[in-house]
Amino acid sequence: MLSGFYQGEIDLEISVVFNSIISLFIMIAVGFYSRKRDIITEEMCKGLVNILIQIALPFMIFTSFLNIQSSSVRENVIKTIYYSLGAYVLMGASSYLLLLPVKNDKKTVLHFANIFVNTGYVGFPILDSLYGPEGIIYGSIFNMFFVIFVWTYGVILYKGRLGGGELLQEIKRTLLNPSILAVCVGLLVMFLNIKIPEVLISASKGIGNLTVPLSMMIIGSTLSKVKLNTYLREWSIYYGALIKLIIIPMIV
Repeated sequence: MLSGFYQGEIDLEISVVFNSIISLFIMIAVGFYSRKRDIITEEMCKGLVNILIQIALPFMIFTSFLNIQSSSVRENVIKTIYYSLGAYVLMGASSYLLLLPVKNDKKTVLHFANIFVNTGYVGFPILDSLYGPEGIIYGSIFNMFFVIFVWTYGVILYKGRLGGGELLQEIKRTLLNPSILAVCVGLLVMFLNIKIPEVLISASKGIGNLTVPLSMMIIGSTLSKVKLNTYLREWSIYYGALIKLIIIPMIV
């Protein structure tokens, strides 16, 4: 009888995951269709990206920290900081070693792609669908390190060594990133038990809820303009995909 109960629980979880993924793909399809029909233009797509990154996603991150009372979540936040830092160090070292056979200019591009995966467009909608606000909290902390490293190490990969003025500018850009500010404010609210007026919570959640449909439609819009034939002929793309999607996740 107990085995039947647990099997029912597993089936229910699989059903929830499956329905969530199908829902995301439908949104991607809508974005794909809208771009093909020029309902979403190139300029409009750029505007949607700005709304997503500058407004919707930060609000989604901030609201995930509200009403968190569990001490275990607070402990896990500290652990996530260490794990995220360790993950990026491992990804960087593994990618560097595994890409030694690649000798052309694509090495830098593949190294960048292996380390800096898109945690915003795809990651947060999936986390929200599967794990809810708690998943967003952990994901936002991981994304914070993404922003820090992409505007420091990522810039160095393409530009070379940064001067003092350039480094200061990149650090300033990082600290003023809306997603990082949202994480910092959210952590303060959570650890200090600051009470936020209900009207602000409601408005923030409403804006944050734009994140999932916006990000999926942007992905669909972007995919509609991708010419796969250009990339399918290059062996380094397959090798890079193997490293990024299989080898590095197994190591990390």
